[in-house]
Amino acid sequence: MANVKCKHCGKRVDKKNAIKEEYITNTLKIANRYFCSEECKKNFHYDKTIKVEFYSKCSEILGAEITRNAYFKKRIKEIENTKLMYTYVDRYFETLFERFKCEINRIEKTKTINLNYKIAVLINMISYGMTKYVNDEIAENYKIENEILKDYIDYENLMPRGKQVKPRKTIFDEGD
Repeated sequence: MANVKCKHCGKRVDKKNAIKEEYITNTLKIANRYFCSEECKKNFHYDKTIKVEFYSKCSEILGAEITRNAYFKKRIKEIENTKLMYTYVDRYFETLFERFKCEINRIEKTKTINLNYKIAVLINMISYGMTKYVNDEIAENYKIENEILKDYIDYENLMPRGKQVKPRKTIFDEGD
C-alpha cells in the first residue's frame, strides 16, 4: 500500500493507518493532509495558531502587514528555536512594543528608514532578548525579570547578511 508523510513530524505512515484531514487550499480546491497520530495533528494545529498570532503581533509592532514579506521570513528562519521565539514575543509583547517604538523614534531623528530596516531592528531585539530570556531562566530557576530587553540591539548585524561594509579610512590609518 502507499505510504504518506506526516504533515507535522515527517514520519512515513501507511495510508490506511494515517489520520486523514481535508482542507481547502488557496485556490479553493479540497486537499488532504495526513498525520501519524492524533497528537501530531493537535501539535500541528497548535503550532499553526501560535505562528499566526506571532505574525499578527509582529505586524502590529512594525505597523505594516508582513505576512508576505520575504526579508522577514528569511530573518525568522535564521532563528533556530521558533517555538521559543513565539512564546517570548507572546510573553513580552508590551515591553517589546514600547522599546521598539522608542528605538525607531530615536533612529528616525537622524535618518529615514524603510520596512526592512525596522524588521532588522525587531529581529535583533527578539533574538537578543531570547538569549537573555533563556539565560535568566537557567540562572534563576525559571524566574524571569522585567528588564530583559536592556541593551538589546546589536548594531553590527543590522545590515542584511551577505553585504560587508568596509570601515572608512582616515588620515590617521597606517598603510596604503
